[in-house]
Amino acid sequence: MLLEGLTVYALNKYGIREEYKWTQFPGFSVLCHPKTGKWVALLMRQWDPDAGEMQEVCDLKSGHVVLSERSPEWLSGPFRMKGTNWIGVRFTDETDRGVVLRLFDQAIRLGNPPAKAIVLENPAPETAKERVFQDVPLDFGDWKSGNSAPVPAPDAASRQTPARGGTGITDSFFRATDALPQQYIDMMDLYDYNDRKSGHAARNFVRQGRFMENATDHLPWNGWIRQRFPTYHDLNVRQLRGYFTWRTEIRNGIFQDANSSLAYLYLYELLNGIGADSPKDTLEKLEAFETGFLDAGYGDEQMHLNLRRWMYEFSIVHDMPPEVTVRYMHPETARRDEALSILKEPQNRTDREICDALLQFAPRWQKQGKVVRDSSGRGPALFAQAWRDLVDHKWQDTGQTVFEACFGTAQSYRWYPLSNAVWMDPEQGKDREYHLSPIRSWSRHKGIWHESRYESLYFNLDRLQVIVRAMERLLRKEAGIRGSLQKRPEEAWVEPFILETVERDRQEREARKREAERRAAMDSVQIDFSSLSKIRQDAIATRDSLLTEEETEERTPEVPRPAHFPPVEPAALDDPDTEARTQPESAALEADTIGEPGQTDDEERPPEILPADTGGESGMDLDPVHRQILEALLAGKSAQPLIREHHLLASVVTDAINEALFDEIGDNAMECDGDSIALVEDYREDVMDILGGMKHE
Repeated sequence: MLLEGLTVYALNKYGIREEYKWTQFPGFSVLCHPKTGKWVALLMRQWDPDAGEMQEVCDLKSGHVVLSERSPEWLSGPFRMKGTNWIGVRFTDETDRGVVLRLFDQAIRLGNPPAKAIVLENPAPETAKERVFQDVPLDFGDWKSGNSAPVPAPDAASRQTPARGGTGITDSFFRATDALPQQYIDMMDLYDYNDRKSGHAARNFVRQGRFMENATDHLPWNGWIRQRFPTYHDLNVRQLRGYFTWRTEIRNGIFQDANSSLAYLYLYELLNGIGADSPKDTLEKLEAFETGFLDAGYGDEQMHLNLRRWMYEFSIVHDMPPEVTVRYMHPETARRDEALSILKEPQNRTDREICDALLQFAPRWQKQGKVVRDSSGRGPALFAQAWRDLVDHKWQDTGQTVFEACFGTAQSYRWYPLSNAVWMDPEQGKDREYHLSPIRSWSRHKGIWHESRYESLYFNLDRLQVIVRAMERLLRKEAGIRGSLQKRPEEAWVEPFILETVERDRQEREARKREAERRAAMDSVQIDFSSLSKIRQDAIATRDSLLTEEETEERTPEVPRPAHFPPVEPAALDDPDTEARTQPESAALEADTIGEPGQTDDEERPPEILPADTGGESGMDLDPVHRQILEALLAGKSAQPLIREHHLLASVVTDAINEALFDEIGDNAMECDGDSIALVEDYREDVMDILGGMKHE
């Protein structure tokens, strides 16, 4: 028997409604006498974590009852009330409904106000002889021959007879059971009355639900029922047929209003996988119910809260992806967990996320801090970086990290998934773990669930406020924000860590600034390679105009071509003797670049350098003269003798070599200062690698 059976009996027979007098104890209520208003029953409902069930008991003021060892286990002394007129009743499967209702009737009679005594005249007592019993003959008629008077057919009024025993079941209901479909009878036979272990209601419900998974009906029912944790076993045949008719419409996408107990029955089916192909399908159908039934105004707010909780816990026990489970969390819990996750592992989080997470646990005045609201972005960046650098440091000498000192460590608690629903764990004996975030996780071992989470009970937000205030004070000056805060003694230990962050940030900013300036300088150099050829020709013309007649006779009028590309007439390309004719000319050009054989002045004599054996792989378009100039510079010697000997201009030579090396180096390797040229030291090794090495004598 359930406690609700007593409250329904009190309402139907005496018009007594259950009264909830204590908001802080929602499981406690009372039944008051209809005439005096005094308590006749104290009802108590409380969750038992050890048994995993809701325990229901009550104290009845039914008068003095003598309890003995032979009294049933569900009958005892009062649980809360005091006095000999009170007795305690525990509502279990063994509780005798008839006895409990008789005790309640006795409590009502005991509470009736005393009536006025009316004394009637006492007649003379009868003597023993005068008390004679006389039989009254009964006329059965000739019932064997069928001559007795026929039983009249019930009229319309007699068919509307009151409910039997106050149960709401009329005679017309019993006549309707004659056409009960066989499937309902078979379902009822599946109920195991011998199963008395914990969770037997869920086991019987799942067994019957699997059998009726695809059942349909077409007999609506619009009655009223109030049943806590309803199952098929708690409904009569008319209610069952009405439920399966309503469920048929729901599965066809037609959501109509229904009694809350029937709606809960449908939700219990889905939670146990009845009518769903997979856990994902279950969640989708629960969401469809939320949208089509609850959001349409049916049901109540408590059902809405229960549904969100069940979807959340169902996602965990069925190992759904974390992003799915988070959708069903309580919004406030989800925001808090996300903030804690960011603060615990901030390295891959943005500056804005870290600032918002810190301020979620800060007092109101710190949420208006100037550093985190700095529009330039530098204040929030410093604020977030300071926390990244600080989070793994030890809090003074406690051995705890800064995060642990502010928010504690994860605590383990027993967890009872779907405890306020009729649900059977499909994997009761399987050990498993589920991680939702760095802050919250679950594990099941030997059928027992535990939840690991950070509880606000263990937070020390005073320490966090010290850190946030110290960061605000020190970073205002660094970010150039007006307004200063007074230094406090408790901030002394954290100040060096914040200043270290500030100094490192300053150095990184200066390095980035230098790199930006260097890149800007490189980008400002614009080389127009198409104009270099014209500049070179103009320079040659200028040089020739400045030469004396003697100097003109000593030179050939042409600028020497690259040694590995001697001039060849187009018509000679098909002549096999072309190679033989061009080799002496190339040799003569090479011999021309060595210098005068009679020169003895070491300073004026060009350096004697053997050209590198590159095999033509360097890819530079340099003639022998420019190549010798480049090799002289690599050898640390002056290039002036070669420039004067060949009557070249220093600026033109510099441009020619830079153009040849630009594709390999990407920058100017030569610098020209008036008549002198020099090699940029940063590119010395690069030029040597391009030339393929040098040989010195």
